[in-house]
Amino acid sequence: MGSRQVGAMKSKGFHGSTTRTGIASAIGASLLMGSSIVLAAGGFSQYAASPNEFAVGNYLNSLSSSGNIPASISPSINAILNGSPAHLNTALDQLSPGVYQYLPDIALQEQTFFDQNVLQMLHEAYFNPYGASNGGGSSLASAGIGMNKGGSAAPAGGGLMSGWMQYAKGVSIYSYYNYNSGDFGYAPSAAHYSASSAFVGVNYRLSKPIIVGASISYSDPQATLDQFQSSAKLQDLGFQGYGSYYKHGFFLAGVFDYSILDADIYRNINFDGSLTSARGDTGGSVYNLGLETGYDFKALKNRLVYGPLAGIYYTHVNVQGTSETSSPFGLSVSKQRVESLRSEIGGHIAYHMPVLSWLNVVPSFNAFYSHEYLNGSRGINAGFVGTGSHAFTVVTNGPIRDTALMGFSLTAQVGKHVGVFTDYEAQFAGGPHTFAQSVTAGLEWSF
Repeated sequence: MGSRQVGAMKSKGFHGSTTRTGIASAIGASLLMGSSIVLAAGGFSQYAASPNEFAVGNYLNSLSSSGNIPASISPSINAILNGSPAHLNTALDQLSPGVYQYLPDIALQEQTFFDQNVLQMLHEAYFNPYGASNGGGSSLASAGIGMNKGGSAAPAGGGLMSGWMQYAKGVSIYSYYNYNSGDFGYAPSAAHYSASSAFVGVNYRLSKPIIVGASISYSDPQATLDQFQSSAKLQDLGFQGYGSYYKHGFFLAGVFDYSILDADIYRNINFDGSLTSARGDTGGSVYNLGLETGYDFKALKNRLVYGPLAGIYYTHVNVQGTSETSSPFGLSVSKQRVESLRSEIGGHIAYHMPVLSWLNVVPSFNAFYSHEYLNGSRGINAGFVGTGSHAFTVVTNGPIRDTALMGFSLTAQVGKHVGVFTDYEAQFAGGPHTFAQSVTAGLEWSF
């Protein structure tokens, strides 16, 4: 989720008045002097088409002037000046560590969908549109109304993540599968990721208005990072705790999530005709806290439940630095620290339909306007492995501040103890490559 736009380049002077004769002069001088690198005015950065290309070009200028370009890559670096401006741009892009910006972005996108699902689950756990059933358990209310041993209604609840929570003894165990994917509209080309996740959790009702729960999750995002088919393979192990309060239509819920990240980045480099893939082995952590509140109205004999919702969510992502291997163009890349604070304002609507004495179905819809407050551009420091303190900084693209988040779910209560559910969520903004989606399906057993 979240397309980024690089600012106007010409206004920053990245396209100077230097002409192609600068490169031609460098080529001629290089031919006269053998393998040494002779820089024209502007050197490697003279045709830079973006701030990051300009930063990499200036870094190469500095290395070449000081004689610190590693011997293993000197011929390939020298070949950059013998090419066209387009060839120079391609080389500068491939030598940039900019693809590392996607690790926090993927973590933030996955967190957005998780927050949406778990808080919606807690909210819908309190729906009780029909009151007590007269059938001794043979006619369940469609919001998951079950029968306790005394014959009175005991609401079970449900939601986008866990289905229905039937809590005759206050406990339900659920498991679900989630698939989510997203596009990031970065320049010079968009990246794409997809992830499969598995969750297992337990919910417990402490009292009529209070529910608490915990879950564990595993996710394996895979990503294509740029036009050179650089890629990332990630693993995410998460631990979550959450709770909620509901009374007289008022709803309040919170969730805390801690995740451990492991990631391998494969940065493809092929500007000199020999493909190599610099491998960065890194990891990190994610801390997340989300709060949501709202109020429910009921209509059509309590079958229709709807109301406003508002939430605020804070996420902190740490990504460790790494020294790349497997390529002579390997970089030492700095760590990243990202903070995100976003708000969501919207609402939900659900309709409860008893189909059979043992089957109840509930379709629901939610929609939110989301705004990002803290997350923005950040610097990633890097330099060729073995070159010491000669480093440069590339600046990541900032997120789109305003997005829409919408979802539809379908939940079924089968008998007293089994709930099944499916859910689709999407987040998008204006423009191309600004879309992410999540599909969830699962099963719950209550007792």
